[in-house]
Amino acid sequence: MFQWVRPKPPKTLGEHLRKRRREVGKRQSDVATELDVSTWTYLLWEQDRASPTVGQYPALIRFLGYDPHEPRAH
Repeated sequence: MFQWVRPKPPKTLGEHLRKRRREVGKRQSDVATELDVSTWTYLLWEQDRASPTVGQYPALIRFLGYDPHEPRAH
């Protein structure tokens, strides 16, 4: 029998980015271009292996539609 499991809300920046990218159906290279960073940089962010600079956060917030560091109701 199939049982629906509710997905866990994203916790890390990388999880937020991956979830949003999949929701909008874009490739990592597409999002990287949109955020004006290299595909490699975006890949490292999505894997939580690197962090964006403060100056890169406005574009990230626009892409996500919210600030990932602010508490949100789920």
